[in-house]
Amino acid sequence: MSGSRAGFHFRERMAGWVSTLAVGDAAAGALQAQADRQWGEVVLDLDYEDLEVVLHSPGTPARVTGSVVIAGLSPVVMQITAGTLRLFVHDLDHVQTWKMQYDLEVRSQEGAIFKLHGVKPLHRGSPFAAWPRTTTLYTTVTDEHGAPVAAGILRLSGPDFMRELSTMRVTHTASRRQRLVGLPRFFAMFLGMLLRQFGGLLSEPWAFPPRPLPDPRPGRPEHKTTTLWCTGDAEHPRWQEQDSEQAWLRLTRYEGGTNGPILLAPGFGMSTDAYVTDTIEENLTEYLVRHGYDVWLFDYRASPYLKSSRTKFTIDDVAREDWPIAVAEVCRRTKSTSVQVFAHCVGSMSFQMAMLWDGNAQMRTQVRSAVCSQVTVHPVSTWFNTFKVRIGLGPILEKMAPVMTPDEKRTFAHMVYDLILRVAPTPRGESCGNAVCQWITAYFGLTHRHWQLNEDTHNDLGRLFGVTSVHPLRHIGDMVAARKSLDHEGNDVYLRSDDKDEPGNANRLAIPILFLAGSHNRIFFPETSKRTYQWLKASNPDVRYDRKVLTEYAHLDGIIGRNANREVYPLVLAHLEQVSTVNA
Repeated sequence: MSGSRAGFHFRERMAGWVSTLAVGDAAAGALQAQADRQWGEVVLDLDYEDLEVVLHSPGTPARVTGSVVIAGLSPVVMQITAGTLRLFVHDLDHVQTWKMQYDLEVRSQEGAIFKLHGVKPLHRGSPFAAWPRTTTLYTTVTDEHGAPVAAGILRLSGPDFMRELSTMRVTHTASRRQRLVGLPRFFAMFLGMLLRQFGGLLSEPWAFPPRPLPDPRPGRPEHKTTTLWCTGDAEHPRWQEQDSEQAWLRLTRYEGGTNGPILLAPGFGMSTDAYVTDTIEENLTEYLVRHGYDVWLFDYRASPYLKSSRTKFTIDDVAREDWPIAVAEVCRRTKSTSVQVFAHCVGSMSFQMAMLWDGNAQMRTQVRSAVCSQVTVHPVSTWFNTFKVRIGLGPILEKMAPVMTPDEKRTFAHMVYDLILRVAPTPRGESCGNAVCQWITAYFGLTHRHWQLNEDTHNDLGRLFGVTSVHPLRHIGDMVAARKSLDHEGNDVYLRSDDKDEPGNANRLAIPILFLAGSHNRIFFPETSKRTYQWLKASNPDVRYDRKVLTEYAHLDGIIGRNANREVYPLVLAHLEQVSTVNA
């Protein structure tokens, strides 16, 4: 026995309110049960066969026996005939979330069989959240056919917790040493997991990925037919199929059919990887390809995949040079007279600036519709972003480091830097222990609501964002402060007027446009697109403009969110299909 693998045992009791009337939701069931005085209780004996396994893999199932009382299902105690507890399960559908998961098969004395499923969600939070989240079991019960029959909430009380501690013991071994060290090792594992989720500043060691993500990743879909790199200069651009360090533009084609072509452009400091990410069920490129579109991903000079992203440039350069060159090349390659555009963030703003610029008359004839995501030529941002502009943060950062990149490696310097960045204001409920996410929030603002992402996407943010020059932030900041697009010297050369009674250059955007705005966008408020929509609508009343506020979305999550393919992409498709026929 002394050489055998030690096990581990403890007993747990939880009690609360479980309803047989409100059976669809645990919280609603608990309220109904409390009103009806329907009591519930579980007494569980939990046994791990191998302590070493659970110490290294806390999601390892423990065997559960014991009893269940649910007053509305049976007047007497029911027995657990089979069951498991998985102590710490990584919930990959939600960001920085683990869960304790109980799955029990229960038999009543009358012979009825029920399945009890209970979850304690361990969302990351403050140390004060540790107790309620580890002691509250959201419970649902189904019959043997899977129909819901009960729901409610069970809780572990303070006295029951103290009794539970007294039942913990190492089993299956006669070794005195295994018994002595086994219990503190189990406590250390348990407390370590809690520290990771609720440790505050003490959770910093878990803020960085344990190993670098592969870069680049192939992404999806698999319909890629061409990648083109642009070298030369704006006067004499040269497109080639060979990668080059001198390239300052990139086009990647995913040929899904005869609809389109459509040009997809990302935000500032990002590459088009966001449109082919392999961390969600279906990315935007896949969605459009599936619906027969000829998709072209457009990496302009700010893309981390291009050396140009490290150089000094302004958003004027993107608008006046990058956009017309890319649009013309797609038209030439596809033999189409026009393209459609999906542009996000600064990609969207620079696209609109390109259409409004005096020198881009040809481009205006080559774009027949657009989807403009989140940012327009009337940027309205938060007080914090405006404050950063007022104190001249852009020039300060440029003097400190001309380029910036997310901190992905767990070094002492990066840990200190991450702790400093945590002073940046974060919307309620969006605090994050991921260093890359925190870096993005501090520099740009919160790009997503965490519950809209899955864990893989959240961990992949460091690849979607990358090295980029700090210099363009000056120009972006000036436009944020002015609440309108200006050239880098502060001149009103794009709009000419943003007054609805003085249309200025509004007729240059007389194409069908769908504006997308996240209701929870705290980088650029929804008012941003509202102002541009109203300006264009007043000047071009016969042109089809539409504006959709994405409920429960923020900024980037409308593209990379785990449900974006069901909730956002159909809005994009509906707009594109209005004008999808190629004008060859």
